[in-house]
Amino acid sequence: MCVTKIRTERLIDLDQRGAPQQKRAREAFERILAATTDLIDEIGIDRITTINVAERAGVNVSSLYRYFPNKYALVQYLARRLGERQNVAVNAYLETVNPERPWQEVLDGIVDAMVDVSCKERGAVPLQRALLAVPELREEYRRSAEDVGTNLEKFLQRWGVDLPRDRINLIIMSMGECSAAMLDLAVSKGASYNRDVVRELKRVFRGYLETYLHTDN
Repeated sequence: MCVTKIRTERLIDLDQRGAPQQKRAREAFERILAATTDLIDEIGIDRITTINVAERAGVNVSSLYRYFPNKYALVQYLARRLGERQNVAVNAYLETVNPERPWQEVLDGIVDAMVDVSCKERGAVPLQRALLAVPELREEYRRSAEDVGTNLEKFLQRWGVDLPRDRINLIIMSMGECSAAMLDLAVSKGASYNRDVVRELKRVFRGYLETYLHTDN
């Protein structure tokens, strides 16, 4: 899949400006998020503007700027929310899975947890593509993967992978980068995840971790 690269002259302002308090404001806020998701899917992140997001959401553009300085901050919010929900699903799985379960099956379960959340989340596919297009947003995706490390660490130790935390973080980061690329491949030819590609991702995870189970690296 060809991913559009977006170049910027300066660092993009990704800071959210505020959060809605009143019911009407929260409803408008959710319409803004839904409109952003729909427009990313329809025309791509490089072509959407805050103006057409506001028009689609049925709000004044000044209402949008009350919360977000630009479209990239909007996408970051959506990405962070998706990442948090994926992390919750993965951590919930790791907290309840039997520690004696074969490590291959545990890794497969991690992949299934991520994919299941993405399949249920509105606009996860176009949002995933947007994350790969904007460097600042990709950094947000990388940071979200670190949260999984704490629960996965106990399994790594049980499987004989007893490494410093910075190396464990690197393992988690590497798995996250790999999953981002392969999950993008899994949706590159349609609106749903190609299960053959998902199976290949599981094989990649197994092969990668096996190098730590049988070596001293």
